[in-house]
Amino acid sequence: MLRKFLRTLVCMLLVVSLLGMTAYAETGKVTGSDVNLRSGPGTGYRVVDTLPAGATVTVTDQSNGKWYAVSYNGKSGYMSANYIRIEEESYNATVISTSGTGYISSDYVRFRSGPSSNNSVIATYNRGKELNITGTSGG
Repeated sequence: MLRKFLRTLVCMLLVVSLLGMTAYAETGKVTGSDVNLRSGPGTGYRVVDTLPAGATVTVTDQSNGKWYAVSYNGKSGYMSANYIRIEEESYNATVISTSGTGYISSDYVRFRSGPSSNNSVIATYNRGKELNITGTSGG
């Protein structure tokens, strides 16, 4: 009886922890020739595959900054951020508020130097980040 209870409790905790995780994925293009997909975030990890220039990868995590977690043709690994160009999404991430204090409502929102996707990225913020909004421009 106790064993069944513990098994049920562990399953419930697992399900609850998965519900709190944010799913994230972006499309990226490989910018270098013969870029290594590695088993971990660094050159000391084994090579899982070698990708050609222009290959499309799914970026699942950018939190490291220098190494992105990616998947390619059913294989998962890490690639140097220097060799991946993230494809810009066609939607606009939203900030809840138009003046005063606001909060980011999406993950991996790019904070740019100006009001266009052509402006350089200064920082990247995730859902819940509090911001002081000083004005808006366009969309």
